[in-house]
Amino acid sequence: LGPDEAIEQAFTGTFGWLNKYGLPVSWADYGNVFVVRAQRAVFQQWKVAVPWAAAGDVLVANGGDLGKEAGLWPLAATAPIPAPRAAAD
Repeated sequence: LGPDEAIEQAFTGTFGWLNKYGLPVSWADYGNVFVVRAQRAVFQQWKVAVPWAAAGDVLVANGGDLGKEAGLWPLAATAPIPAPRAAAD
């Protein structure tokens, strides 16, 4: 999980963390924010105050949502589809 105790505590302190977040795969220090990327989530500990977090806050972001915001997938591929209907007995 890298050298960030606050992220490690947020990550492993969550019940069912392995199923919810997956395994950690990488970490990076970007100066203003320390980031840990897991298989299904991104953890960010902000070192400075930003409009969405106070300095020291640990936020969890969904990697899929970040990919959609970055335009990594076609819009049609990110639209929800209705669940299939159960067959009548």
